[in-house]
Amino acid sequence: MSDPFFGPITGRWVTVLAYPIHNEQGKKIGILALPMDLALYQPILSNVPLIPDTTIGVIAADGTYLWRNHDTENWVGKNLSGNKTIQKILTGVGGEMEGIDSLPRYYHVAKVNGANWLVYVGIPTSYIHAQLHDALLKNALIGLASLLAILVVAWRIARQISRPIGDLASVSRAVRNGSKEVRADLNGPPEIIEVAREFNAMLNVRMQAEAALRESEADLSDAIKIALLGYWEYEVSSDEFIFNDQYYSLHHTTAKQMGGYRMRSADFARNLVHPDDEPLVAEQIKIALNTSDPDYFAQTETRIVCADGEIRWVQVRFKCERDTHGVVTKLVGANQDITERKNAELIQKRLNRALKLLSDCNMALVHAVDESKLLSEICRLVVDKGGYKMAWVGFAEDDEEKSVRAVAQQGDNQNYLGGLKISWADTPHGQGPTGTAIRNARTEINQNILTNPSMSLWRDAALARGFRSSIALPLIDRQGVIGVLNIYATETDAFVDEEVRLLEELANDLAYGIETLRTRVEHAAAERKLEFLAHHDMLTGMPNRLLLRDRFEQASAEADRENSGVAVLFLDLDNFKQVNDTLGHNYGDLLLVKVVERLRHCLREADTISRQGGDEFVVLLPHLHDVSAIGEVAEHIVQAFAEPFEIENYSIDTSFSIGISLYPNDSREFDILLKNADTALYQSKDSGRDTYRFFSEKMNIDAQEQLHLQGQLRNAVKNQEFLLHYQPQFDIGTGRMIGAEALVRWQHPELGLVSPGRFISLAERTGLVIPMGEWVLNEACRQARQWMDNGQPLVIAVNLSALQFKRGNLLETVAGALKHSGLPPHMLELELTESILVQDVEVAIKTLRRLKEMGIKLSIDDFGTGYSSLSYLKRLAVNKLKIDQSFVRDLAEDADSAAIVKAIIQLGHTLLLTVIAEGVETDAQLAFLQNYGCDEVQGYLFSRPVASAEFVRLFES
Repeated sequence: MSDPFFGPITGRWVTVLAYPIHNEQGKKIGILALPMDLALYQPILSNVPLIPDTTIGVIAADGTYLWRNHDTENWVGKNLSGNKTIQKILTGVGGEMEGIDSLPRYYHVAKVNGANWLVYVGIPTSYIHAQLHDALLKNALIGLASLLAILVVAWRIARQISRPIGDLASVSRAVRNGSKEVRADLNGPPEIIEVAREFNAMLNVRMQAEAALRESEADLSDAIKIALLGYWEYEVSSDEFIFNDQYYSLHHTTAKQMGGYRMRSADFARNLVHPDDEPLVAEQIKIALNTSDPDYFAQTETRIVCADGEIRWVQVRFKCERDTHGVVTKLVGANQDITERKNAELIQKRLNRALKLLSDCNMALVHAVDESKLLSEICRLVVDKGGYKMAWVGFAEDDEEKSVRAVAQQGDNQNYLGGLKISWADTPHGQGPTGTAIRNARTEINQNILTNPSMSLWRDAALARGFRSSIALPLIDRQGVIGVLNIYATETDAFVDEEVRLLEELANDLAYGIETLRTRVEHAAAERKLEFLAHHDMLTGMPNRLLLRDRFEQASAEADRENSGVAVLFLDLDNFKQVNDTLGHNYGDLLLVKVVERLRHCLREADTISRQGGDEFVVLLPHLHDVSAIGEVAEHIVQAFAEPFEIENYSIDTSFSIGISLYPNDSREFDILLKNADTALYQSKDSGRDTYRFFSEKMNIDAQEQLHLQGQLRNAVKNQEFLLHYQPQFDIGTGRMIGAEALVRWQHPELGLVSPGRFISLAERTGLVIPMGEWVLNEACRQARQWMDNGQPLVIAVNLSALQFKRGNLLETVAGALKHSGLPPHMLELELTESILVQDVEVAIKTLRRLKEMGIKLSIDDFGTGYSSLSYLKRLAVNKLKIDQSFVRDLAEDADSAAIVKAIIQLGHTLLLTVIAEGVETDAQLAFLQNYGCDEVQGYLFSRPVASAEFVRLFES
């Protein structure tokens, strides 16, 4: 039960009763706090019949009214410590005095034990005097008739009056001395009887109040015990602490065992406070004694020492009491045992730490490619993320001593491992946690290094470095125990059961990771050796014809997905036979090696150089979108070989004749392309060598056409010769049309409708894609708004190129298109290619977030064919992933494509993204996508891209 206070919510004076709440297992899960209005005492006392103007009041030790029977609401809470009558009452003195309302009364005062309250009852003196005066007057008049009668009557009246009043005085004294059963006799004149009856009623009310207070005190005592609360005071003048029994119970002791309820502050700090927290307690007391804040209230958490040596946590709350000069004379406070809460917090903290550590270590395992780096990273994570003092990994050696070799560590700043001699043999040096864990293939938990006998050989070194407990976790693979992961902590009993389980899971994952890396290294080494021997030229180290064919298959497949091309360059080293014939084959071989080195500098990293034998080479150029780029590479090679080669003392001039064929224009077959390139090579030689030729005259014509088309494209942008076709998008679940993708077409005044494949890459290279893209965006928004006004609201999807994203004023362009068309932002979807991510990730993310804030939807186009960085994907504010049509096309025949599609769908849904598939052409593809939860589809199965006029008819169908 709290001290009375003015409730900030109710605006009334209350006291609070608090009871704990327990679950079925007896665990405390909360408290029930009941604010009790002090005015509730009014119905109990105000209904007692009282003499008019009789006053009853309850006041606190500081002079604050807690209750008064007259005008209760206005008096409760008022402080009248300055009133003379209240001052006398506060001293416990009764008798006749003037009340606070200036009415003289006879007062009786009693102190409420344990509550620091006083109860008084005041009966108006005028009532008693009036009764006495009337009785004396009547007797005096009768006495005038007869002197004898007067004397007799006077004597009788005096006896009748004085005896009851004396009885009342005796009863009052008995009550004041603590008697509870004594009551006034109802003898004497009626008036005196009435006074006695009122007096007895007043005593009954007092007894009821005292009984209620005793019951309340008992409840409060029980509540304090249940809440593990102990009260204390600190007297500044005596430098002593005063404790109650419950306080001592917090320390598992009693007042008798501690020598009484008072204790010097020095003894208190030495006997009851944890040594490490003694400065904190002293500092808190010092602050309290020197503060000038009249309402100072302090709260802290500290550790205490119990009589049985147990260390427990308490929450300390206290306030200051001051004298009339404002000087702190006393500290009054309460301690509550919070050990269970602190232990629960510590256990939860450790579990959270272990879970986070397990997660971080698993991430390291997933990305690990090197065993040594993995072990060092695991040790670092255990210390930095797990919060442990030190961690090290040791491998069990099969030497004569069965030693344990430390291979990685973190936190060993004092060279603890350097002085260790640890074995896993059944010898003294193998009886520690490390050796035992390896030998028995079982986790060894060392909760206290100081007392654990198995740590005798290493105890001093461990304690000197702050280690207090440790755990040894065996690393077990399919062959058995390969080593151990050791973790050290700075506190004893640091490893709880659930934490140990998580650390064992970590050790198992680490062992599996080690085994996987070792297997991977062995396989990779063997495969690299075999692959090199089978697929490379022994002299130059370049791919042979077999590997070249494989590279071509990969390049052609990528070309089909990208709608690009692959060039095959057949190179013949001019005059090489003359070098062999004149200088010998050794010089010829040296020349071939240097030729390859120079040739590498002419090509991209993705390009492939293959030696076919003798002086013939084939170069594979993938990812080609422009015919002119092929000629530029060939020209670069020709120019690079204009400089002679310096081999020992010889300067050798040579050059390349080059023949070129192109996939898929000249053929889709590797052997035919190679044959065509060889044919073109001879055309090059026939043209004087040191030059290049394409397989057909048509490619030369096409190169010239590209230059001509580039000039026409500039005019097309200026004259707005473009138009948009739209391909519908459908909800796969409902079959409802929900959007459309806008695709640009070129309406050439002479050539007619030009496909995007012929001018998009050209627009990218020349930068014309920026103004062209701006026109596409505005036109698409305008058309979508028109459909919306006609009652057909569709989300319009517009493709953005990487160049638009990087160099165009994208945000202004999008905002302008929306403003001019009036299209709501959520009806516009921008499709981004993954190549945007590899240019400037942070700028890209910032731009995407700005677009997202505008309300625009974002999707990643052709997902899975480009960068596909999951680490960046989760940071992008996109709404949708679009599965590239190259994966959809081969769903039925290619298990890899099917697996990729399922993985993309699952990934999208995990990231709460919508997934759409493009290029759906068959019912089988649709059924597959529907079965694996794809959200949306588009493709020829539903409609080809069509002009807006024809697209309107799709609404009707």
